[in-house]
Amino acid sequence: MKIAIDGRSLLEKQWGGVSVYTSKMIHSIGKFASSNADVRVFLSGKNISLPPNYTPPDNILFKQFNVPNKLLNLSSLVLNAPQMDKLLFQSEDANITWLPNWNYTKTKSPYILTVHDLSIIHHPEWYTKKQQLWHKAINLPMLCKNAERIIAVSRYTAEDVVETLKIPESKISIIHEGVSRRYVPQENDQIRDKYNLPDKFILVFGGGGKRKNLEIIPYIKNLVDIPVITTGTKELPYLPEKDKKAVLSMAWCLLYPSLFEGFGLPVLESMASGTPVIASNATSLPELVEDSGLLISPFQIKQWADAINELNGDNDLYTAVKLKGINRAKEFTWDNAAKKWWGVVAYS
Repeated sequence: MKIAIDGRSLLEKQWGGVSVYTSKMIHSIGKFASSNADVRVFLSGKNISLPPNYTPPDNILFKQFNVPNKLLNLSSLVLNAPQMDKLLFQSEDANITWLPNWNYTKTKSPYILTVHDLSIIHHPEWYTKKQQLWHKAINLPMLCKNAERIIAVSRYTAEDVVETLKIPESKISIIHEGVSRRYVPQENDQIRDKYNLPDKFILVFGGGGKRKNLEIIPYIKNLVDIPVITTGTKELPYLPEKDKKAVLSMAWCLLYPSLFEGFGLPVLESMASGTPVIASNATSLPELVEDSGLLISPFQIKQWADAINELNGDNDLYTAVKLKGINRAKEFTWDNAAKKWWGVVAYS
């Protein structure tokens, strides 16, 4: 079987959620590829390359085309060419193409599309004008309609795709994301000293725009005694992946007040690290957390402070939430996701 994969997110200068998802999935897909599977990954861009610490699977071929992505996108949009899978396989035909996220893409073969969330449809005001135009140009509803199969990263996203885009439920497979086994409880004095972290602190992940609801954080800070540190600010600048695991594990708890998530990987990483989670009760987060963390309305600031103070004043509750989170995170692995992915490919 010949399979094409769009790997362009792997060339992003700073990896976001889609880049991590694509990387982890490709790695585990390679683990379970049969001997007759020919899997190739499409990369494009000028004067850019894979991160030096990224090692592609031995049994998956990565092919980079020295074409600026802006030119490639314009050609795809106006000329319906080139076809990504044909570039990868030349005179042969791919059986299926996998798109780990929506993008400007033309393929000859049928394609499987992963949908992470539909926030751009529900809340376009959270996006810049440029981002809105980009999403309009790729025509997300049509991209979903024409897909052979859709992979939704949560039950919430699957139901949203059915209701909002009127896609038949039978066309959608739910495959939860996984969490790297490197996220484990750990202490690292070197990292603590590097970022001047206090012995006890609450962690918040910055960035992500209005959907992350970070406007409530200053108000919460005024209602609790424990330092609240937000990444991407002067408190804690951009956190590289190699340091993120230790910082997350050393945090006393994670606050995740997001208004809209398709999955919520940082929440899962936090639970795996033994760091209790206080998260929003919106969209996919209750599905992910269940009873393994504290779920709060994203609009009730005092309730967030009350939850922090409750955890801080009850060691038994804190320990119970911590252990439940560790056990819950064990249910999500990239290998399980890849096995289900191969099932979807075989079905397509």
